[in-house]
Amino acid sequence: RADVRASGSMPFADGKFAIKADVAVSNQDGYVEGVDATGKKTGQDANGVDRKGGRVALRWQASDVLDFELAVDMTRDRSGVQLSTPITCVSGANSQCEPLYGDPYLAGINLSGQKSDSSGASLRIEWGLDWANLKSVTAVRKLEFTDPIDLNAVPGAPLTIMSSKDQNQWAQEFQLTSKGSGPWSWVAGAFYFHEESKPDSTFLGARRNVDDQTADSFAVYGEASYGFANGVTLTAGGRWTQDKKDIDRLIYIPMAAATPSISASGSFNESVFTPKVSLSWKATDAALLYATYAEGYKPGGFSETWPSTAVAATGQFKSEKTKAYELGAKTSWMDERLTFNAAVY
Repeated sequence: RADVRASGSMPFADGKFAIKADVAVSNQDGYVEGVDATGKKTGQDANGVDRKGGRVALRWQASDVLDFELAVDMTRDRSGVQLSTPITCVSGANSQCEPLYGDPYLAGINLSGQKSDSSGASLRIEWGLDWANLKSVTAVRKLEFTDPIDLNAVPGAPLTIMSSKDQNQWAQEFQLTSKGSGPWSWVAGAFYFHEESKPDSTFLGARRNVDDQTADSFAVYGEASYGFANGVTLTAGGRWTQDKKDIDRLIYIPMAAATPSISASGSFNESVFTPKVSLSWKATDAALLYATYAEGYKPGGFSETWPSTAVAATGQFKSEKTKAYELGAKTSWMDERLTFNAAVY
């Protein structure tokens, strides 16, 4: 096994520009050895690691109030097929299972072609206005992968699930943060996210799912705090989110059919408001007590299943919503050499 990580940074042009680069390489031979139907080793191996990645960031401090940072990253994974141990089981009063070839690190390697490539870029701009700080973050990401899964790992008799996906994402956020040292502080912003995803999966050679999915999420949020003279701070905020997802799904039964057996389309659309309220008291310079109530939200979507009807083909899972209550204390002791925090939620 070999893992290499390197990082370096350098300022130039009198400190107005700076560049930073990170590289990571991981390689490990597969610890599962391939065998044929007689149990003879074939010289193949599986469950290895072959992963390379890197990131480069360039920063430009255009002025005392204007700052830019551009970052680009890429990851390439060719680790190959990942297998579990094939087993044989004896039923009866003392039923038990054992490795099929007497060794948990021997298996039939029937598949190849696992690969994953991801890349992304982001641009951050910060601008110091007279009354607030404005930040913009723009980001794009692309993912392509093929993942063959053998549920059997018996030589010459694969039970194959083949999954591939081509995914593209784009996001934009604007955020305003208050300036000054008065009792008021606040933050407000808007966020937009768009994703296009094209999964293509086959199941045991019997059927194929081909999807065309899109997702859009828009949100506005804000939070304000007021600090009273007695060390008490009251904070209130909220976020309004609108999520929309669409799917066009084609199902081919059998897998090699020229036309789809099932064709279905579906849509998911939901908006929700999630508030937050917090009250804190700085009892001393070394003790802070607080109470918080917040609501959370995770949007629903479409089930990644193997349906047999058009209705089931666009089946959805529901959104998740939470209500959280927390009481806590953050303290330091012995001239800040000891920290003790506690919370119940």
